[in-house]
Amino acid sequence: MSMIEELKEQRKMFQPISEEKIKQVDNAINIAKVNLDSAKSKINNVDKGIIADFDGVITTINVSEGGVGNPGQPAIILENINLKLVVSLGRYDAEKVKLNQEATIKGIDKSYKGRVSFISPAAKGSASAPSIGGINGGGDTTLNIDIDILDKSQDLKINFDADVDLLIGSANNILKIPVEAIINDKDDKNYVFINENGVAKQKEIRIGLQSDTEVQVLQGLKEGEKVILNPGNIIKSGMKIKESVEEEMLEVKNVVKSYINGEINFKALEGVSLK
Repeated sequence: MSMIEELKEQRKMFQPISEEKIKQVDNAINIAKVNLDSAKSKINNVDKGIIADFDGVITTINVSEGGVGNPGQPAIILENINLKLVVSLGRYDAEKVKLNQEATIKGIDKSYKGRVSFISPAAKGSASAPSIGGINGGGDTTLNIDIDILDKSQDLKINFDADVDLLIGSANNILKIPVEAIINDKDDKNYVFINENGVAKQKEIRIGLQSDTEVQVLQGLKEGEKVILNPGNIIKSGMKIKESVEEEMLEVKNVVKSYINGEINFKALEGVSLK
């Protein structure tokens, strides 16, 4: 085979480059130039210092001078200094909470005012609880709410746990008695024992708001009547009793106190964390 024929055969082996492929290569070159310019710009900005979009506190540094950074990890983490409380509520407590509700955040030796600023539109189920069509099939579900802290303090730190009281009801000029005076039966009826001239008398009552220590009485008692605390199963209606604060009575310590007019606030939902 002559030299000319060999050259012709070699020419057949080359594929022509289409205009479309040329355009694709040009686009790739342009994109590479843009990325290079962006990288140079970032380097210049770093030389001038990094400016965050908001005020905050650096809580984590994942790089060191001269080291190699991880592309999948932020170099630093900046936390917003406007702390908020994140509360996870059960289904029954969640029904009682509304936007702009007042809250009291309890620190170690100080309390702070707060206000409910956000209520999540969807509850979260536990990892072990399967869901069908977005509806939890069982297990615990919680609803997150945010509480803005109105009183600023250096004592409150990010990711600290705290206790919070949410005011979900209040009443003035009411009759109230201590919680430990109430007996609840299997029919969900409430009773108390009163001291009527030295004799125990059982009375059914209807209750309203309730705090950790006191209960509002809507019906069944009159102001000035005296109730027996912690009556248990020993005190019976018609039994003779003696009013005492600390003495043993019928082998059980029972305290007889008057209930009074007053104000009661229903507070609940403790044990949440600051975010």
